[in-house]
Amino acid sequence: MSELQELAIDANCLFYLERVLRSGKSLSHLLLERVDFAAGKIHALLSTKVGEREMKDFAAGGIGPIESPRRALAEIGLRYLQEPGKQIAIEEGLARPGDPAIRNKAGVILLAGEIYYLARKVDTVEQMERFLMQPRYAIGLVGIFCAAGAAEAPKISETEQLAELVATTEKIVVGAFDGEGFLLWTASE
Repeated sequence: MSELQELAIDANCLFYLERVLRSGKSLSHLLLERVDFAAGKIHALLSTKVGEREMKDFAAGGIGPIESPRRALAEIGLRYLQEPGKQIAIEEGLARPGDPAIRNKAGVILLAGEIYYLARKVDTVEQMERFLMQPRYAIGLVGIFCAAGAAEAPKISETEQLAELVATTEKIVVGAFDGEGFLLWTASE
């Protein structure tokens, strides 16, 4: 059983998001530049309910197992992709083009020497869980839930297309709690 706890968007929370995004690739940098995190809601996705004191150090672990939050995130992602015209893009923090680790992964997109994973249709929670955990550095997970472009096949070939994805972002997920949970930002409606 996972807990989805709404957080106060305070300086500590914003600092953590900034730190994660600054250490990322182009997608992370565009999110940092173009998303007003204070204009939305942030939830922590954890295996158990955590008090405010423990919630202040988003980098620290010791909160609980990852299986339940990972499953809950996969369920959120699957429901999201069931809506028409939606997709999820995930940034690969460590692997490089030509890396044998990415050869058999689903939805691999290469963009200017960076690797992204893109999903528009996933049939089961298990498939979604595998998709979300494809990056080699799952603790530093950065992903966006956004509108799908007009193109039939998933394709990101230019930085402008990546910027278009950021412009249609409705949710952002980042790894937190030393890999034991996630922060999920949702845009205000």
